[in-house]
Amino acid sequence: MPGPDACGRGDAIVVSEGAYDPRAKYQLAFEECVFVIALNRVRRQGRGWISCGYEVLEQQHREAA
Repeated sequence: MPGPDACGRGDAIVVSEGAYDPRAKYQLAFEECVFVIALNRVRRQGRGWISCGYEVLEQQHREAA
């Protein structure tokens, strides 16, 4: 979810409580690329979910199939 700040400081991602590990690296895959991210500060949470900030560590381009 994009935040109001153009630099991305307020951007957040929602994950299940069980998936949240601030020490792990995660991959967000799209058709043409994969972003490797690390989760950081929890901003909000509810039953079974957590909204947290994240940092993009690297971008990997996918090969055409």
